[in-house]
Amino acid sequence: MTENAKSATYIGILLLKDPRQVVRQGVRAEIETCCQAGPFKEGREGPVKDEERTNFINEQEFCVYFWSIVQDLFSDAERFSSIAGEMFSVACTIFQQLRNSRWDGLTLNTYAYDWKSRLLSHNHVELVGHSQENFILFGYAALLIMCITFIKEDNHTLPSLAYV
Repeated sequence: MTENAKSATYIGILLLKDPRQVVRQGVRAEIETCCQAGPFKEGREGPVKDEERTNFINEQEFCVYFWSIVQDLFSDAERFSSIAGEMFSVACTIFQQLRNSRWDGLTLNTYAYDWKSRLLSHNHVELVGHSQENFILFGYAALLIMCITFIKEDNHTLPSLAYV
């Protein structure tokens, strides 16, 4: 297993599968902060000044790396639905940042269709008197709303979202 694959596995465990909410929240906060903070120089905390811009990782590269991890976690989210809130929060932040940076790897129509399909196939049982937030429903709905908004902003045709 490569170092990147190991890192992705550990991040997935800490962000989605760890039963300790404080751990998931900490990982979420760190990822979201880095996605929104701009370029970082290796081995240094905080934004890089213009005169220091050598050997740095920009926010788009950071977000692209974590987007690939989050996309792999979508398939596991259903099994960890009661604790998937932090993963979906990170997904929304990264998706927004990639959109803001105009990354050409966002396949909006594909995402819209996939997230619509996942929403429609999601089963959730609620017990009377037991309120539990449905992170799968809220997470995919938030992503789908953002995706449709981006498609409309680009004046592209919306994919068929009808349930067949």
